Amino acid sequence: MVRDPMRVLNHKENGLLEALADLGKFDDIENLLITGIKARSASTDIVSRLQAIRVRYLLRAKKYPEAMQQAKAYYNVVSMAGTADAILLMMETLRASSPNNFSTADQFKKEQMAGAELSDKPVAQTVLAGIKINAAEFTDTIREQINENFNSMTARGNLLLLSDRAKEAQEAFERAYELSDDKQLAGASESLARTMRAQDGSIARANAFVLSLRPRKEPPPQPTSAPTTGPTEVTR
Repeated sequence: MVRDPMRVLNHKENGLLEALADLGKFDDIENLLITGIKARSASTDIVSRLQAIRVRYLLRAKKYPEAMQQAKAYYNVVSMAGTADAILLMMETLRASSPNNFSTADQFKKEQMAGAELSDKPVAQTVLAGIKINAAEFTDTIREQINENFNSMTARGNLLLLSDRAKEAQEAFERAYELSDDKQLAGASESLARTMRAQDGSIARANAFVLSLRPRKEPPPQPTSAPTTGPTEVTR
């Protein structure tokens, strides 16, 4: 077994997982990736990358029910910029699980497209809602993440998103937001958006929230005419 799970993120080391896969040791791959996620749960980027790899190897092992669960978990936890990739991975997983009937994958795509329209009212997501995640492997680690600091609350939130416990994740991320400094504020804000996406199963409300945080550009200054009878007040 590889001692350092982070080595799997280095493409030069991907042969380690391939060697295990060639031997049919998919349970070892799963355990390795879970260990890495637990160890680096405060890093949304690393958690997401490991989770995507996890789905790929579950598909290769033809463990389709588990792959669907973990593809949903990936959708929940990935960055907002990674949403499109998460949608594609879920569609691939749904199609692999029913190679002779793409109706569920097509319905998922339809619901995601409808749910992408900017709105503060979520569109019903029947496909994602029907996938229940069993994430018992993270239960103990979630309980351990109780320190009152940004990293601990972010780690807790990420593990809760992987466990499909979005409302609890929101509480953790709200606390992380309160504890964040100026450098952490953007990540803390995005984490709140990720919980909205996980709760709704779509990105519209999350996108609206992200847009609401962007500073508005000042309107261009209006031309002023030369003073005639006295000083002209400039509207600021």
